[in-house]
Amino acid sequence: IALARRVSSEISDGITLKVPTTNDENLLAASYEIADKQHQSYIQTMRSIVPTLELPSLPNHPDCCFVEDTLVAVDRTVVITNPGHDARRGEVATMRDIAHQLGMRVIDMKEKKSDATLDGGDVLNTGRHMYVGLTNRTNSNGFRVLEEVFGDVIRVIPVQLPTDFSSTLHLKSVVTHLDDETLLVPAGREKVLKCMLDSGGYECIIIPDASLANVVVVNGNVLAQKTTCEESNEILKRACKERKLQLHWLNLSELAKVDGALTCLSVLLNI
Repeated sequence: IALARRVSSEISDGITLKVPTTNDENLLAASYEIADKQHQSYIQTMRSIVPTLELPSLPNHPDCCFVEDTLVAVDRTVVITNPGHDARRGEVATMRDIAHQLGMRVIDMKEKKSDATLDGGDVLNTGRHMYVGLTNRTNSNGFRVLEEVFGDVIRVIPVQLPTDFSSTLHLKSVVTHLDDETLLVPAGREKVLKCMLDSGGYECIIIPDASLANVVVVNGNVLAQKTTCEESNEILKRACKERKLQLHWLNLSELAKVDGALTCLSVLLNI
């Protein structure tokens, strides 16, 4: 199943690396009405593919719809994270409760290592490897907790994002996967892949538009945000067709204003 959460009416107050301005439409404050409409389109698409549980929004937590950051799951084991930004940490309690209600084995990251921090957006599970981005949100002890918990069932590998990636929020802002053999990465960001390519022998598909390198893959379907870069759209369409994957186009322009991406909006649980 997929877990998701309704967009907060306070979404315009969400944490972002962008600087709002009236000179660029893409940097204006996010509109709740538009963001909620776009998010509901996402939820409808997800429900056509996989059972999807949408939780209510959380008061005073404008980023709460980005549920991916609150937990990491493999099979029936869940690690409740300690998000790297203080303002996000109040979001984890309800996710912990839901995981217990679903009968999962629940492990609290802070109980393993009190100084560990980790956002789920820094964790890419390709099915063969679990890559953990070391970023401003995720530290080495966050990686070590995942390695300790999941290391017996999947190889857990740290990925140090270069210092010139300071404008990149998460690992999955620069790389996601189409299947267990194929990675998507924006043009100009290939160096982040070195340890991933060395460890896994993945095919790398270069996408000119960075926003299209972030996709959700579930049950033979790919959810992607169509861009104005036709070359990028065609590259992804061709890659999906070659792999017999059904492609679904979505628009998340408002959530992108607060650094939201497709992968942020749900957590997939194998139960």
